[in-house]
Amino acid sequence: MSEEERAMIVDRRVPIYPIRTVAQLTGVNPRRIRAWEEQYHLIAPARTGGGHRLFSEEDVERIRWIKAMVDRGMSLKGIQRLQAQPQAEVATDGRGTEPGGGAPGAVGAGTGVPRVTARRTGQG
Repeated sequence: MSEEERAMIVDRRVPIYPIRTVAQLTGVNPRRIRAWEEQYHLIAPARTGGGHRLFSEEDVERIRWIKAMVDRGMSLKGIQRLQAQPQAEVATDGRGTEPGGGAPGAVGAGTGVPRVTARRTGQG
């Protein structure tokens, strides 16, 4: 995504991308994205009224980060443990971070790991 395209995004938390688009943007196939959500709880996309997943720019960055960690040899269970660590502990021990202090797609400067937060979609 170009800098110009990124500048056009007003709120990086707004869910706008369907899973097919996310797969193209990240190089991760939809089946794997669904597994990361359903089995490992590494991501939590919003849902439409019809139940379709919608991802935000932050979700896309999180998926890229997870893919980078997997490509480096980290297990999905290891990524779960890393995400479960308190922010301060992750920041001080530096695991999972890029040289320079931040992981790709990290939420919060220098934390090293993006956080997953549940989203309310208005469905009951």
